[in-house]
Amino acid sequence: MDDPRLTPARPDLAAKYLDGKVKAARFVTGEEFEVKTAIAPLREAPFADATLLTQALKGEQVTIYDHNGEGWAWGQLNIDGYVGWLPESALARPTAAPTHKVTALRTFAFPGPSIKLPPLDAFPMGARVAIAREDGMFAVTREGHFLPRQHLALLDTNASDFVDIAGRFIGTPYLWGGKSNLGIDCSGLVQISLEAAGTGCPRDSDMQ
Repeated sequence: MDDPRLTPARPDLAAKYLDGKVKAARFVTGEEFEVKTAIAPLREAPFADATLLTQALKGEQVTIYDHNGEGWAWGQLNIDGYVGWLPESALARPTAAPTHKVTALRTFAFPGPSIKLPPLDAFPMGARVAIAREDGMFAVTREGHFLPRQHLALLDTNASDFVDIAGRFIGTPYLWGGKSNLGIDCSGLVQISLEAAGTGCPRDSDMQ
């Protein structure tokens, strides 16, 4: 049987590419979105207190198959294939393809070229951004966020040692489904560390 964690199929609805492979009342072609917030929770059900399955980071692509009309969207993450519910407020239509990724544990996004300005947001390691230009020590995203250039690298840049990446998370509190230094779980730590070193990795321990 297909793993439900990685199979966008329910009795009432399934992804079009699964037609003939699973049973569902109807099959739909998904719509492409990207995560616009720093971190978006992917939950088991469309409720804020539902189990956190994993987290999607800024710039991550997701294929959405259903909207419940109450602020939640059901879909599949494009990087690791995980399926669940995301808050619609965390999603946007893709505009410019990401060019860079965050390599620091966390970096601030400033409204202008000064670290003295109140930051607008903070992006975790692995977040993806589209850089439009550089301004001194900052890289400026297409949304107008100023990020420290030293905290970024081109998407195809890989860390030399995934163990070193994992070591940076020492002291991070445990969070089931977490994928950042605000909270992380064991398989999330493995996934983030290996991806930083250029090795694709499934989300859960049994898959890994």
